[in-house]
Amino acid sequence: MSAPGATANIVAVTIWTYLFSYFYEASRESAEQQLSQQALTDSLTGLANRVHLEQAFHRAANEGALPLSVLILDLDHFKRVNDEHGHACGDAVLKKIADTLREQTRVDDVACRLGGEEFCILLPRTDSDAAYRMAERLREAIEALGCRHNDALLALTAGIGLASTVKRGSQLDPMLHAADEKLYQAKFGGRNRVVC
Repeated sequence: MSAPGATANIVAVTIWTYLFSYFYEASRESAEQQLSQQALTDSLTGLANRVHLEQAFHRAANEGALPLSVLILDLDHFKRVNDEHGHACGDAVLKKIADTLREQTRVDDVACRLGGEEFCILLPRTDSDAAYRMAERLREAIEALGCRHNDALLALTAGIGLASTVKRGSQLDPMLHAADEKLYQAKFGGRNRVVC
């Protein structure tokens, strides 16, 4: 093989190797970003999951996004939806609730599915009065949904518990526990209400 032919081959292989490496690395980074996003997202609703909530709470509590409030929302009589209409209907309801939370929350808020029919909303820079107003808007929006699945029109309601802090460095678990206690008061107080 002549020197010019060998040089052309070397140049071609070098370019091909560079292009392959570039596209491989771009593909790897994209896949890594997708995996990272999946690790922080609830697969059914597309909302944040508990891990994402913990990270967002830690940032907000330690970077001074105070006051800081947490809402825990639980759909009333959700088991009845699954039992009477099936799990596909239940899943459709959860997706509709997730859409409502996305529509009703601000850009800095973090709407999260904790599991089952329980959701949490992290409200940075929100005192208890403003959090209560937000919770009432969410409760009213859910009550007004009239979620339709196949031939069924479902009336939905939710109980919401609320906890707030002004303390820098607060921890998530005590806040969730406090909001959860208020949620139980809402449930035992007749459902479809907000308790703070």
